[in-house]
Amino acid sequence: MSVEQIDEELLSRELFRRVFGSKDGLLVLALIRRECGVESMNPALVKPELVAFCNWIHNKAGIYHPMNMVNVAKALIEAADDEDLYAAKQANGQGGTDAD
Repeated sequence: MSVEQIDEELLSRELFRRVFGSKDGLLVLALIRRECGVESMNPALVKPELVAFCNWIHNKAGIYHPMNMVNVAKALIEAADDEDLYAAKQANGQGGTDAD
């Protein structure tokens, strides 16, 4: 890859990060990921062509590349929480937090 191509790719990544890094952009990216079935555990809901498109977005933003995969895994673990289970517990009248 030439220096010019690298510079073009850096500008492209900056654009994708700016667009998808805004409050609305984050919501749109989350909706795209959901629609594509990226997080689905049901193979019937996964749409391979759309997952590939979503991965293209990730790549264009500089999220997915070989030198960043540990950081991606770390970010996923750091985003982990139990809000879904506490909400289900609260819906069943059992309180909403682990302190309850």
